[in-house]
Amino acid sequence: MRTNRRIFLKTTGFSVIGLVAATGLPKQIFGADQEFVLQNPVSFRNLIGTNFTLYKNDSAIEAVLSDVKVFTPKKSAAVARTPKTASFRLIFRVPEAESEQNIYQVFHPSIGLFNLMLVPGSTENNQPTLSAVINKLA
Repeated sequence: MRTNRRIFLKTTGFSVIGLVAATGLPKQIFGADQEFVLQNPVSFRNLIGTNFTLYKNDSAIEAVLSDVKVFTPKKSAAVARTPKTASFRLIFRVPEAESEQNIYQVFHPSIGLFNLMLVPGSTENNQPTLSAVINKLA
């Protein structure tokens, strides 16, 4: 039986894809382990005042996490908060020319790299802000 390179590559490629899908490795490879950190306001509160790097296209922006605001439900809310739910807003101070709505890759040395949709907010100490709202539902 004759095997050429094309058949070998197709066979091994599909085998690897099947193995990865069956074992759940994508969650480990693509950072699903950071899901808890991203949806936990307490871990971000410990980072207030520290520098984050925001990557957009081919540029990097230095930002400072200035506040974490937790949204609390009204007492009459039909859905009660459980330990698995959280709603909060992250507010970053950025240089003046960089306050543009976009999806940024956000990096911090202690929590790694993750994506956030950031939108312009009000100014804080004469500096523009970008903010992200994170809603985690049970």
